[in-house]
Amino acid sequence: MRTLCNYLKAYSEIQEDILLCYRRANKGEGSSWADRCNYREEGYSATKKYNHRITLDKEVVIEFDEDTPEDNKRVADQVIKRLKKDGIKYSCWFSGSKSYHVHFFVEPRQASNLRLLKSVIMRHYCKDLEFKPDLQLAGKHLIRAEYGLNEKTGRFKTKNSESRGYPVLNTLPQNVWDGYIKEMSWLVKADMTRNVSELANSDLIKKLLDTTYFNDKVRDGRERILFILSNVLVSTHNKKDLIDLLQKWYKYTKGRKLTNGQIAYKVYKASKQPYTITEKYILQTMKELEG
Repeated sequence: MRTLCNYLKAYSEIQEDILLCYRRANKGEGSSWADRCNYREEGYSATKKYNHRITLDKEVVIEFDEDTPEDNKRVADQVIKRLKKDGIKYSCWFSGSKSYHVHFFVEPRQASNLRLLKSVIMRHYCKDLEFKPDLQLAGKHLIRAEYGLNEKTGRFKTKNSESRGYPVLNTLPQNVWDGYIKEMSWLVKADMTRNVSELANSDLIKKLLDTTYFNDKVRDGRERILFILSNVLVSTHNKKDLIDLLQKWYKYTKGRKLTNGQIAYKVYKASKQPYTITEKYILQTMKELEG
């Protein structure tokens, strides 16, 4: 039986720097995300039960996090069928809660925008499925490590199925590359810059604030849009007014997962250390969410 150490050893052949995190199951003292190190570097312990790791540069992680494990497994199985058809070797895991993760590695050639490439890949293999994957995982993200403990449920991430020979760098079919080249060309043409105040008053932001656009075009992605709106509008709005605006926006877009307090926290966080949002970033996000 493989262990996390076995996987890390195999992954290190693909990428040397692998960030690991150990987070305790309890929610009190010592349960923070601060206990981090790189695999086999200073602070690393082969006996520590790391339960989170960073997504790797050449790794694609397709995650479904709908209401039930049954729903998530059903769509994950459909993705796996498509991967098998293209000869892509994968590994599928149950998160220990309700979601399923499908992992695979790709040969990125000379792709200059790995996030965009991963997004194109994820949307390609999830096209026309009843649920959308979490496209935030196209970027650098901490995910639950193989066999890692889920702090909330007390259960472990467990393997559901895996291709023989995994992990390996898979060759992508040409139609995926065609999609990447098309979207890369579109982004290059749209790569214009505006200052924050101009962006805050732009048609793009107005479109994101329009709840009818959200409900008509996008089924998911409220937190991603909240992140954009918080960081762009915090420079032109009073914090209290912005919190009220975004709480109402979230309610009218039928958001259910976040509390009013969590939305307020996003605004306070943006006010203390705003993230630089570009027009290019917004356009790419919108394209991803619209599928």
